[in-house]
Amino acid sequence: MKPEGRRLARAGLLTEEAATIEAEVGAAVGRRCLAGDPLPAGEVVCPICRVGFKEEVELPEAGEVRARVDAVLGRQLEGLREQGEMLGRRVEGSKIPGARELVARLGRGAPGQEASSCPTELFDDQVVAWLREQLGQPRARRREVAALVERLKGKELSRQEVLRIVAEWLGEEEGFVEVV
Repeated sequence: MKPEGRRLARAGLLTEEAATIEAEVGAAVGRRCLAGDPLPAGEVVCPICRVGFKEEVELPEAGEVRARVDAVLGRQLEGLREQGEMLGRRVEGSKIPGARELVARLGRGAPGQEASSCPTELFDDQVVAWLREQLGQPRARRREVAALVERLKGKELSRQEVLRIVAEWLGEEEGFVEVV
């Protein structure tokens, strides 16, 4: 699997699908005898690697693996683009270098754009950790500012009363709030 595929999988997108491809290739490539010695007398299967005498190990077709990897990368990138609006709102508060550039580049990408155009240099460990955190958060709860204004408008309130009204407006749940 290409490094960008691993990074995107760590961000939480298509993790199992990316791991499946890597496991299949690893299993096929790993089926070779490392013993270096001829088989023990009378044996037809190596006791170390379990490859049989004159058995041909089938490797996956390189073009097919490449196509599958590119398809997973494309779907991972498309998944990020689908979250672009949310990521765009959340990146404003981010201090992670590269997160703003990544979100901007994702926003400029066309739907269905090839995986080869993925801005891989932007998927460093900090950005991937930031993406994982954002994608793992529940969707923001929408709160209408007009409702808050209605409750506060034209009143003279103490700071504590204002904070209580704002806290009620926000709700008890932790996480993100989208103010509309």
